[in-house]
Amino acid sequence: MIVFSAVVAVLRFRVTQNVVNVVFVLYSLAILAMFVAGVVYLVRGHHAATDPWNFSQWAPSSAHGLNFTNWTFFGLVVLALLGVEVPLNMGVEVREQRSVTRYLMWGSLVVVIAYLLATWGVMVTVPASGAASITSVASVVSIGLGSVAGKITALVLALFFLFITVVYNYSFARLIFVSGLDRRLPKAMSHVNKAKVPDTAVWVQTVIAALFTLVAFVIVPSVVGGKSSVNVQTEIYDVLQAAVTVIWCISIVVLFVDILIILRRFQAQFQARRIAHPAVFWACSIIGGLASFVGIIATLSGSWTPLISNSAGSFSIFGAVVSYGTWFWWVAGITVASLAVAVLLYLVGHRSGDRPAPVRAAAGGTAGAGEAAGA
Repeated sequence: MIVFSAVVAVLRFRVTQNVVNVVFVLYSLAILAMFVAGVVYLVRGHHAATDPWNFSQWAPSSAHGLNFTNWTFFGLVVLALLGVEVPLNMGVEVREQRSVTRYLMWGSLVVVIAYLLATWGVMVTVPASGAASITSVASVVSIGLGSVAGKITALVLALFFLFITVVYNYSFARLIFVSGLDRRLPKAMSHVNKAKVPDTAVWVQTVIAALFTLVAFVIVPSVVGGKSSVNVQTEIYDVLQAAVTVIWCISIVVLFVDILIILRRFQAQFQARRIAHPAVFWACSIIGGLASFVGIIATLSGSWTPLISNSAGSFSIFGAVVSYGTWFWWVAGITVASLAVAVLLYLVGHRSGDRPAPVRAAAGGTAGAGEAAGA
C-alpha cells in the first residue's frame, strides 16, 4: 500500500487529484448510506440501540456525560479532526485565494456533518457491545440496507484508507521538497520529474515509511515474547497514533501563534489579505490553542487500549484528573524524541542553508522552484 501510494503520488498532480476526488465522492456516498441505514432501521419499527436524543445521558452527572471522569476521550476524538494544515503544504500550487476560503469553510463543515451522520447511524443501529469494532461503520449498512450494500460500503472504506495514504504522501513530500530548495536538506530532494512533481522527495519518504512499518509492525511483534503478535501490533499502532495526535496538536498551536504574530508585526500585510475581522482570529486562536492543549493532556492521560495500563499515579489540573503510567511515558517519550529529531534536523539544515551556494546550484534551485509553482 505504501509503494502504491508513491506510484500514484508521482503522477501528474491533476491525474492524482482526479482519482482522489472520485474516492472522496464514493466515501461521501458511503457515509450517506450509514445515515440512511439508520433511518430505515428505525422506520421498520426497531428501537434505537442507543438513543442519541436521550439528553439526560449527556448531563454532567451521568456516567457518559460531559465531565472530568471521561474527559480523556477527547484525546481519541480530536485525532479525527486534526490535520487541517495538511493542504497548506500545497500552498504554492493554489492558484486562487478563493480556494483557501472554500476549503476552510466548506471542508470543516463537511467533516463535522459527516461525523455526525455516521456516528448517529452507528448509535441507533449497532448494539453498544459491537460498536467498538472498526467494522461497525460497515455493519450499519448491512443491518439497515442488506448484506450486499454493507460489503460495498466496506470496500469503499478500504479504498478510502488506501488513497488517504496517497494524499499524505504527496502532501508531506512537499515539505521535504521545499527543504531541499532551501538547502535545509540535500539539493537532490528538490528534484521534480517530467510531471513537475517532487518525485525524489516522495520516494525518500516512502522508503522511510516502509522501513518504519517493517520495524514497528513486523520485526518488533516477532521478537517480543509473552504477548501475541496481534496485541503487540495493536499496542504499537495506538501508541503511534496517540503520539501523532500530540504532535499534531502542537503543530496546530504553532499555527495559531503564527496568526497572532502576524496580527502584531505585519499589520499592513494582514489587512491586505485578511478574510475576517481580527477579533475572529483572536477568538479562534485562543479557543483553538486551549482545545489543542486539552487534546495533548487528554491523549497523554487516557490510554486508548486496555492492553496498555496508565495507572501508576495521577495529579489534578483545574479539577481534571491526569493519570500517568506506561501509556503516558510511551506516548510522551515518542513525542519528545520526534520533536528532538525535528529540532536537530532544523539546526543542521539551518547551518548548511546559511552557506553560500554555488551559482550553478542556485540556478538549479530557482528552476526547481519555478517548476513547483508551475505545477
